[in-house]
Amino acid sequence: MNIKTGFVIVVALMFSKGAFASEDDSFLVAQPSYASGLKLESVSRQECGWSAKVIDNLVKSGKGKIAVKPELLDKNAKSLTWEVIQLDLPPQDSKRKIHLVVRANVLENGVLIASKDFRAEDKFSSSKSDCVALNELVQPVSDDMYNWLSEGEFPICHQGCVGIHPDDPIVVDTIVEAKADVLADEIKSECHWQTYMPSDIISRFNAQNPRPRALLQKGKTEGVKTGRRLYLTVNDLHVIGGAGFSGPKWIQMEGVLYDGGLRLGGFSAEYSTKLGKWTTCSQLKAMSDELVEKIVDWLDNPVDHAIYD
Repeated sequence: MNIKTGFVIVVALMFSKGAFASEDDSFLVAQPSYASGLKLESVSRQECGWSAKVIDNLVKSGKGKIAVKPELLDKNAKSLTWEVIQLDLPPQDSKRKIHLVVRANVLENGVLIASKDFRAEDKFSSSKSDCVALNELVQPVSDDMYNWLSEGEFPICHQGCVGIHPDDPIVVDTIVEAKADVLADEIKSECHWQTYMPSDIISRFNAQNPRPRALLQKGKTEGVKTGRRLYLTVNDLHVIGGAGFSGPKWIQMEGVLYDGGLRLGGFSAEYSTKLGKWTTCSQLKAMSDELVEKIVDWLDNPVDHAIYD
C-alpha cells in the first residue's frame, strides 16, 4: 500500500541563521510522502502516527521558534517536504534490524535549494511490533532534521535561479595552485599529486557504504558554469623526504562546491607533521591521505566555511 499524504499537517519553523540564511527564515513542513514500492501495511499513518510525532518533536525542539499557524508566515516562507525513501521491516521471527531513510527537501518559491537524507536504524526483538519499533526511530530522525534546519546553511536563490540538482554527479578536476610557485617542480613532474589526490577523493567517496546519492567523476571544470563542480586549490605546501630528520612539513588547501551558479559550500583544510616518509612523493602521499579523509567527510555534508586542521 502506497500512502500519499500530501500537506496534511503544516507547521512553521523559524530559526536563527547561518552564513547563507536571512534573519527571518521560516519553513512550511508537511507530513511525508512515501516512495513507491514500500511495504507499509503494518505501519500505516493511521495506525502508527509516527510521522505526526516527527512534527511534534520539531515543535518541541524549536523552543518558541516553531509556530503551528501558517498564517504567521510571511510571503517569503520556504517549504520543507520530506519523503520516506527506504523502510526495511524484516519479519518478526528473530532479532531484526529496522532501517529508515527520510529525504528532506527545502524549496524557495518552488525551487529546490537544499536536500539531505536522514538515516536511522536499530535492532529490535521479535516481541516489538513494526509500529512500536518505527516510533522508537522517530527521535533520532527528527533531531537530525531539526539540527539541519536550525543551522540554516542554505544557499540564497536569487531571481532566475534554477535551484540545485542533488542527483547529478559532481565533476572534479586537477588541483590548481593559488599562485604559480606553490608547488615545486619536483612535485609536479615526479609526484603527480595534482591528479593523484582528486582521483583518491573520487575513489574513497564513491566507495562509501551506503552508496552516495550522487557520485564524483573526473572532468574539466575550468571555465564551466553549469552542473555540479568541486574546485580544489592548494595555497601552501612544504614537503620533503627524509622522514623526521627533514623537519616540519605542511599542506594547506581549500575547496568550493558549486551547482550551476549556486555556491553550495566550501572548506579550508591543513595538515602538518614533523615525522614522515623517506622520499618526497611518499611523504606527500601520506599527508594527502590525511586530508582526503576530511574532504570526503565534508562532501557528505558540504557546509560553507568549514575548517579542518
